[in-house]
Amino acid sequence: DLLASSPLTHEQAQWMRTISSSATVLLSLVNNVLDLSRIEAGKVTLVSREFRLDELLDRVVSVLGPQAASKGLYLKVGDLPRGIGTLLGDEDHVTQVLLNLVANAIKFTDHGGVVLRITLDQRGANTVTLAWHVDDTGVGMTEEARARIFDALATADEEMRRQRGGTGLGTAIAKELVDRMHGRIGVDSIPGRGSHFWFSVEFGCIEPSP
Repeated sequence: DLLASSPLTHEQAQWMRTISSSATVLLSLVNNVLDLSRIEAGKVTLVSREFRLDELLDRVVSVLGPQAASKGLYLKVGDLPRGIGTLLGDEDHVTQVLLNLVANAIKFTDHGGVVLRITLDQRGANTVTLAWHVDDTGVGMTEEARARIFDALATADEEMRRQRGGTGLGTAIAKELVDRMHGRIGVDSIPGRGSHFWFSVEFGCIEPSP
């Protein structure tokens, strides 16, 4: 980070972005292993605080955008639901779920890209239930693979795991975290045409947007 903030040539800046992206992916991998251990030990604590949707999504794109770009893929954010301003919820764990799902989508996509969308499921007096969608144009999954995608250490198949790397922990951790936030998670997929991961969680609505 310090080197990236110093004067660099265009080529050096590209190398730094690659280094930073690779370090982020490696850190995510290590964190996934540690998080699974904490989850299995029942030591995951939910912490609610105020946050904004646009800022959360900006962080996800800034972290994984270089990884998508390095594969020639787009990473886009769709329109946000209207009237959603400041929310109250576990921002860190929502971010982690999104990072895991988006990183997984990028890993299994070779052409096209990934779109991150949010829709409003339900609005209460002081709450909103939001559905978060991750759509990719990747390799997709069979019905059998889809049925076990949220199992720890599972991937679409062993050959694909060897080709694309990863531990298969990302989607399993995403499910565990969503379960602990009393939400729901699922996936729809067509082999050769891509996948649609989604999860929905209820948040407190502190301040509606104009």
